[in-house]
Amino acid sequence: MDWVHAGRLVSLRKPGDINDQDDATRAAERNIRPIGLVSIFMRLIGSVAAKQFAGLFAANFDPEDWEGDWTPINVGVAAPGGMQQIQHTVVELMTSNPDWGVLQIDACAAFQECSRRVFLQRIARVWPGDPLGPVDHNFALDELLKDLGSRVDSALLYYLDDGTICGPVAQLARLIRLLTEEGGEFEFTARTGMRLNIPKCSVWVA
Repeated sequence: MDWVHAGRLVSLRKPGDINDQDDATRAAERNIRPIGLVSIFMRLIGSVAAKQFAGLFAANFDPEDWEGDWTPINVGVAAPGGMQQIQHTVVELMTSNPDWGVLQIDACAAFQECSRRVFLQRIARVWPGDPLGPVDHNFALDELLKDLGSRVDSALLYYLDDGTICGPVAQLARLIRLLTEEGGEFEFTARTGMRLNIPKCSVWVA
């Protein structure tokens, strides 16, 4: 990987970046992602804490303790095999309900843009302590997912900023409207501070 140092940031090349690194006239074509060094260190500290107290973190996001017909799954913090759990769940849901569809959701620069106010309020209510690593992002989504889970007849499965929702196509359309309705109660940006990465969102059916 080609790392470019820029003050307090490290810029990492992304797929599709130009090969000519020295041509200043092509700077606008650069496809890089700035990463704050402090953020990297905090995530390392958070990873250590998450592994040290894996049982406590995992229990906090245990869907068995949630109410509603569909219990949203919000994994990714100290959750062993979190992505595999979601993949297997999607396969089982689609196999049992072949007429359902799947909505996949992604957020732009999720860790950089998630609402500090939202996750700190959520931490104060259900997990008093210091926000470490990606746990703050999960908390920024936690309350919204639970609210949606009680109102939309679909299975909400989240791994960090990547959402996979399985359910009847009409319910997926309803969920999209709720998440994107400007000024609405469930509007994604207003509730989380993040923006939906529309080019990476998709709906597919069996």
